[in-house]
Amino acid sequence: MAMLGGTAMRFRALLLLAAIGNSTLAQDIAKLPANSWIELKYSTVQPNDPTEKGNWVSAGWNKLVYDPDGKRVLCYDRWYDKKHGGVTIYGNCLFGFDPASAKLTPIKIDHWKKVETKTGGYRTIALPEDEQEPTPASRHVYHAFDHVPELKSVFICNGANQTVMRGDKHVAHDECDGAWRFDLKTNRWSRFAGKAPRNRLDESMAYCPDTKAMVYSTGDGEVWILDLGKAEWRKAKQSPPLRTTFGRTVCYDPVKKRMLLVGGGRLDA
Repeated sequence: MAMLGGTAMRFRALLLLAAIGNSTLAQDIAKLPANSWIELKYSTVQPNDPTEKGNWVSAGWNKLVYDPDGKRVLCYDRWYDKKHGGVTIYGNCLFGFDPASAKLTPIKIDHWKKVETKTGGYRTIALPEDEQEPTPASRHVYHAFDHVPELKSVFICNGANQTVMRGDKHVAHDECDGAWRFDLKTNRWSRFAGKAPRNRLDESMAYCPDTKAMVYSTGDGEVWILDLGKAEWRKAKQSPPLRTTFGRTVCYDPVKKRMLLVGGGRLDA
């Protein structure tokens, strides 16, 4: 099990590995002492486009998932470069981290840019490339982010960015509504049609391999199901007693073949 350290699911400046002596990893990692945290000195693989040369910035509220095919961990966080406007608090890139080689790769940077306003602050606007190849607007993905090995795809749903513009209209978080799929084979995003659960921010989602569906927990604890075969959402027949559940974690228990809904509560602010 590979993990990157963080607080509130955010990356820190250190990349860490929970050593379990996995023989499939590189020899130096396999020799690490069990049940220990060891800092990994990582290097960054740069994009081919010279205008996108940059570095990872710990910015977005996100979640780490494991890709068994690539033997890497995936997350959605901030890529800092001139083309995309530099630093904001919102993630704009799907990253892959290979613990065996200690290499961090920006797999896909979105086609959105931060621009400063005349009165202070900033807005997020679409780049021209987004017309030909749509990508999700930069955002906090929170825990509504997961990888489906058999589809070789990453899925996100809803999220937050209060700075998004569509033309002259300030649409804010509304641009983050709905679900997206990233195909790791074609390196492209596609947006799901149809109505997704209401976006209340700081929500969670995880894949259930037994039902071939995503299980989504809303901000009030209501459970929704995304059938990946039909690409359709439906409200679950039953949900736990409704209450405020921002920051909840949804995860799959492979031993007992069940989905677990853990924690959640009111926002600190």
